[in-house]
Formats: sequence, structure tokens, C-alpha cells
Amino acid sequence: ALISHLNEHVNFQEEEIRNGIAGEMLMILTTDSGKVTDVILKKGLTSSINEEVIRACREFDMPDVILDNRFTIMLFVDSRLKRISPIL
Repeated sequence: ALISHLNEHVNFQEEEIRNGIAGEMLMILTTDSGKVTDVILKKGLTSSINEEVIRACREFDMPDVILDNRFTIMLFVDSRLKRISPIL
């Protein structure tokens, strides 16, 4: 669900799309009562992609998550394809 949300809500800048900025992102998400309350960026790309992915993560609700949790997620971001995929 989070990956779908990111793919629908992350907006890439035209310059990033033209330049084909792509790579891995590593983040730690903290949730409280199903809301993302904190995002720690451990590895990012450009400042604008980082900000955009963090913004979209903070907007994401996880109603099935009742307890407070921390999640580590690794993503592959491809601005040319406008796609974000999980790294498993």
C-alpha cells in the first residue's frame, strides 16, 4: 500500500526526469496509531526527491497499524520512469 501511495503522490521535477536520476533510498519510518510521525533518511538521492518522498510518506495512513512501530524501508527510485519500487 505504501509503495502504491508513493507512486501516486511523489512528483518528480522535469530536470530530474530528463537527467534520469535513479538510485536507492533507505528510510526509517515511525508510526503512531497508524500515522507516520517521523521519517529518518539514511540514504537519499537529490534533495528535491528526498523531500518529495519524505512528504508523501508523512501523508500516508496505515489504519491497520495500531501499535507504535518503526519500519526500515529500502526503495529504488527511477525518475525517468516515474516509478518507486521496494528493494526486498
